[in-house]
Amino acid sequence: MADVKIGLIGLGRWGELELSAFSTFPYVDVVAVCSRSEKRCREICKRYRIKKFYLEFNEIVKDPEIQAIVVSTEPERHIEPTLAALEAGKNVLTEKPLALNLKDIDRIIQKVKERKDTIFMVGHTLHFDLRYEMLKERIKKKELGKVVSIYSRRNVAKDTFERHARYNPMLETGVHEIDLARWYMEDEVKKVYAKKINVLNPKIPDTYWVVLTFSGGKIAVIETSWLIPRGSPLWISSTVEVIGTKGIAYIDSPGDSISIWDEQKTEYPDVFLWPTVDEHTLGALRRMLEYFSLCVLKKEPQTKISPNDARESIRIALAAIESAQKEKEISLQD
Repeated sequence: MADVKIGLIGLGRWGELELSAFSTFPYVDVVAVCSRSEKRCREICKRYRIKKFYLEFNEIVKDPEIQAIVVSTEPERHIEPTLAALEAGKNVLTEKPLALNLKDIDRIIQKVKERKDTIFMVGHTLHFDLRYEMLKERIKKKELGKVVSIYSRRNVAKDTFERHARYNPMLETGVHEIDLARWYMEDEVKKVYAKKINVLNPKIPDTYWVVLTFSGGKIAVIETSWLIPRGSPLWISSTVEVIGTKGIAYIDSPGDSISIWDEQKTEYPDVFLWPTVDEHTLGALRRMLEYFSLCVLKKEPQTKISPNDARESIRIALAAIESAQKEKEISLQD
């Protein structure tokens, strides 16, 4: 099978997880990486046996050997590498959030439209978590009847605030829950009402509760908080509850599939999102990268996550931020 030649921009924790996952695909060759740190580039190239690196994203996108670019930079730096890669005619996977404002997202969507033969995808990993996919399948088969209500929570450890406090929790963790609510409801949000709490910093929110009202009158409640204490055995506490006219479904993370106790701590390791076994990243992240790579290999468009869906999730997240600031419900106009 012919190789898919990948270039990866951004060598933080997430970028390295992706490199670890890519290393499990015999038909994928990560031929180059890019970071502003030469030291980091050399370290990663040695560890993963990558033959070349770049310090500027404008250079890696020009590499004629590369078929696809994966953008794993910080969210505020997604826009320029993504546009440069699309302009260079590369297939592109950009991590979520696609951008932090609608103006930048619209620039990307316009460029995608101009590059009709280019495969473009936004990295909404939960679409590739088997639990969430299985629930979506059950919903499509009407096994729960008509979905009328969703409660979705994604609370994470306090060190998330330390790493990401420069932008809002709704744009980092909350956008996952918004995306899931739209995916499961198969309907559009018309009204948004949100409340926020500032605990760790008086100027920066760390907790949100959001009520989404859909066009058909259905509702979703979203909770996201960055306050799980450091002594907790969990780094994430996530729940999705879907209530239908004929049934109810639940997904809990990390769940009770494995627990480890030792002299210092109790741990509930992740086995679904991006677990590492034999130094290889597996789970939903691996499945997402596999899907994108096979689309590139087969020259087939991806159909999992549209740029417009990614845009709508950000639009709703921004409306939630505005609602919490103004302490009033926000109506979304078409």
